[in-house]
Amino acid sequence: MHQSIRPICRISALLLTFTALFAIAARADEVDKPRTFRVERFQVEGNSLLPSDAIASVVAPFGGGARQLSDLYGAAEALQTLYREAGYPVVQVALPEQKLDDGVVQLRVIEGRFKEIQVNGNKEYSSEQIRTSLPSLKEGTSPQVRQLDRDIRQANENPGRRLAVNLQPGGALGEIKARVDVSDEKIERYLATLDNTGTRQTGFWRLGLGYQHANVAQRQHVFSFQYVTAPERLKDVQVLSAGYRIPLPAQASSLDLMMAYSNVKAGVTPTVVGSLFFAGEGAIFGIKLTRRLESLPEWEHKLSLGLDIKDFRNECALGVFGAAGCGEAGASIALHPVTVGYSGGLVQPAMQAQWNLSWSRNLPGGGRGGREDFITARALSNPHFSVLRAGASAQWPLMSQWMLRLGGQLQDTRDALVMAEQFGVGGAQSVRGYAERAASNDRGYSMNLEFYTPDLSNWLNVSNASLRGLLFLDSGTLFRNRRLATETGETAGTRLTSVGIGLRASLGKNWSIVSDLGHVMETTSGRAQGAQHVHFSLNGTF
Repeated sequence: MHQSIRPICRISALLLTFTALFAIAARADEVDKPRTFRVERFQVEGNSLLPSDAIASVVAPFGGGARQLSDLYGAAEALQTLYREAGYPVVQVALPEQKLDDGVVQLRVIEGRFKEIQVNGNKEYSSEQIRTSLPSLKEGTSPQVRQLDRDIRQANENPGRRLAVNLQPGGALGEIKARVDVSDEKIERYLATLDNTGTRQTGFWRLGLGYQHANVAQRQHVFSFQYVTAPERLKDVQVLSAGYRIPLPAQASSLDLMMAYSNVKAGVTPTVVGSLFFAGEGAIFGIKLTRRLESLPEWEHKLSLGLDIKDFRNECALGVFGAAGCGEAGASIALHPVTVGYSGGLVQPAMQAQWNLSWSRNLPGGGRGGREDFITARALSNPHFSVLRAGASAQWPLMSQWMLRLGGQLQDTRDALVMAEQFGVGGAQSVRGYAERAASNDRGYSMNLEFYTPDLSNWLNVSNASLRGLLFLDSGTLFRNRRLATETGETAGTRLTSVGIGLRASLGKNWSIVSDLGHVMETTSGRAQGAQHVHFSLNGTF
């Protein structure tokens, strides 16, 4: 589950202290009626953070003609609100003691600035590394909390540590001390996974081994690697993947490099029209630049731009029909999609939500990437295809620690897509009860509704563990573009629906189990109505 976004920069105590230090005073005679002053303009001293015209516009309504003392306080309060809305909550605006005879009212701005920055608790990362990851935290600058919060969230994407920043008043007026608290995690981790996402032809079980290093060459780079195979058929299933993340804190960005390689041999399967032989080999290389935007209250979001190079080489033959009998599944194709994405998250006491939106367009060309290659892979397909994808999920805490979760995925396009880019439904992360990617097509959507029980580990008197049950309803619908006259039934469109029960268990930070029993409600994609299937996965981190 998605972790909650927690406020990290604590400034409330600092604000209270500054408020106590900054006295707003003015001289006024004791008279029966409120005294008025001629106010022609405001003179603001001490500002270096906001544009002068913005300041002038916000205090202008409180000037002009005869004004009372409450109007002057209103101008100071309006200016301080402007600073807070701009992300400078520790800046204070004072109305100093002054003579109000000449029509000019002075407002004094006290911009709190960092005097001292301390880093505590770091063991695996140097203090210099921690400070480099927080570029907005510098001596002599005034804290811009939205930028600081963005920097903290960006730094905490590194899996080897968690940072929190506390702001405190310094020894003199306008001075601020910052303390960065570091909670180190393991910078090296080993991972093991076991699940039943395979097929009858290649073996039902998948075993994965992984490694992760969160501070490569003491540069805070993150390297990850995973190898997946089928225990029953080690030589026939080989899947390798690796990723490398380079943080760019000064730009509030990160650069991700990734590659994946798979070699799957399904062997020979008897069919009514002859023996089916299939072997698939694929390689994917990708690069993605992600820019984290300034955080808003209870809201974080990012923009990304990426390029993938996908090369799929398949060998397939079906009885006397040979390669032609395999259709789209036997075609080899190369894809080069460019993707622009936006993602974000929202956390409120009554709800947590995450979403993502992306648009991809393919750049044709190269070996196996031309128009004829696409036509071979799918009649009427377009090598210049574009695809819109979206996903969202939300969860609501209910009474007595029950929880409701709703999630969905969507793909839309006008083009006829090759199989590798189609929207797939079915499997442990989609419509449970069906095989992994049991059906796919050009357009589609899927939905998951889940109702979670409270943590049952306390009832079972099990410490350092979590155990929750759930009920679920899954559904997925597919549509086909530019359908040929010969395409009917499931080829034209498909719907998958299932209901079931599940279990989520964890032991400490090292082990977790996910298990779901899905009951099929729609007869399609090799599963009859009423069929049941158990999805299982075991994950360990060391």
